Amino acid sequence: MNAKDFQYVSWLSLIRLPNLLTVPGDPVAGFLLAAAVGGAGFAGGWGRAAVAAMVSMLIYAQGLIQNDLFDIREDRLFRPQRPLPSGNVAIRPAIAVCVLLTVSGVVTASLIGRQGVLLAVGLTATVFGYNAGLKRNRVLGPLTMGTCRALSLALGVVAAGIQVLAPPVLVAIALLGVYVAAVTSIAADETRTVKPGFRRWCPAFVLLAGFALLGWTTFRAGLTAWPYAFGFGWPMALWAGGVGCRLGGTVQPERIQESVVRWLRGILFLQFVLISIGWGSMVAPAIIFLIGWLVHRRLSRWVACT
Repeated sequence: MNAKDFQYVSWLSLIRLPNLLTVPGDPVAGFLLAAAVGGAGFAGGWGRAAVAAMVSMLIYAQGLIQNDLFDIREDRLFRPQRPLPSGNVAIRPAIAVCVLLTVSGVVTASLIGRQGVLLAVGLTATVFGYNAGLKRNRVLGPLTMGTCRALSLALGVVAAGIQVLAPPVLVAIALLGVYVAAVTSIAADETRTVKPGFRRWCPAFVLLAGFALLGWTTFRAGLTAWPYAFGFGWPMALWAGGVGCRLGGTVQPERIQESVVRWLRGILFLQFVLISIGWGSMVAPAIIFLIGWLVHRRLSRWVACT
């Protein structure tokens, strides 16, 4: 690998490319659920869903670069191999790209209206708050990260043009946000030897309760695909519990990182269930999910996720 190729890989590592694949499914899931519950359908609206997905990816990418910029002093001591402290990516270009992605995200959001811009600004501010210091708080950090992903899903709801948030949509937003918060609370210990304790079961409990509530609310809303919440959601909760089993007792950082990567990859399956319910069928979403899962797994071996 020559120097140019190595720098290219460093940029991909800076934006955590595998995790970036888990982002567009948030607004797409929100868009389809909101359209299905609101009876608006989604014919002709895919352009707005695509815009919401692009906004989420732009803001997510800038947040990852911003995170490393804020952490550069700490990384120089404990993670000198990271792109910025190692010098593989220069600081000034990183700042310039971060600003460009931020502006691009907010401007692109204008294509879905004033609410889209306000939500994009709110998401950007939440990301900044997390990176600027909230992430160091054991409670506020995970909650803020979960809020970021919840707002990402909400972007899709806004793109669908639905003014009132129906119960299934609210449950989906909360489910994604709390699940990510639960995983983030464990990921905070990915650099040291710890005892995760009860926290290792939180992702599974969140999924178990969240999908039960989602199934009930989608049934009450009259969505024909409501059984997917039970048929796919509960097995996913069991899978998340199996990942948690690996974190019993005193755990080394490598084991925590492996488990976090698995839980993060699980976001793709969570999105698959939400999209299938909104779509009314699981065939097309299943194909997309399978491709995304395989690509994420392959990329995570090449570029670090955490």
